[in-house]
Amino acid sequence: MMPRPAYAAADNAAIRHADFRDYTKAVLASAKLRDSILVARGLPPIGMPHINDNARRGALEPSSHGRNCTGCGSGLNGRKNKSGLCLTCFNAARRAEMKKCAVCSTPLTSKNTTGRCRAHRVGPRTATPTDAVRLMLAKIGPMLRIEAADVLGGSREANAVEARCVIAVALRNRGHSLNQIGVRLGRDHSSIKCLIANLPLYIERNPDVAKALEVLA
Repeated sequence: MMPRPAYAAADNAAIRHADFRDYTKAVLASAKLRDSILVARGLPPIGMPHINDNARRGALEPSSHGRNCTGCGSGLNGRKNKSGLCLTCFNAARRAEMKKCAVCSTPLTSKNTTGRCRAHRVGPRTATPTDAVRLMLAKIGPMLRIEAADVLGGSREANAVEARCVIAVALRNRGHSLNQIGVRLGRDHSSIKCLIANLPLYIERNPDVAKALEVLA
């Protein structure tokens, strides 16, 4: 019995690269030939073919099943398309319906209630403290050596941030949501979430924070 001959391992990556190179050359040559024929007939050249040439060419033709886009008249898939619009017209209509920034007309998400984008949003929100929040500030203000106006304002001092954290944790323990706490302290709900998450760091930095929490518990 003759021994099996040893075959060299095939380099699949090299084979795929060579096939792709040959395909690219064939497409380029066919595009050049097509353009030369068009120019000889007095027509403008089309250029290199695009992957969506067939889709664009088919969109200009009327639909075979009688359903066309109400915006541009291109053919639609009767079984899947329920809006009556092609993808381009549907996205354009959706962008037109979106809320826009009052300054730069940038589209806003549905969660944006300020009417302005992030670049043109003016400072922190205005705080609307309740009587319970004012009472808390009166209790912990002397302990943390901070005034109520600094806590409810835009101060970024360590004492003001720690006082906001204490109040946010106390209100959270009483069942208030992040948005409700943010309205009372003049902050966004994400800022309140960050304050509550950083409570152990503030307690480690200042032991008075833990005492203030015990007072409001």
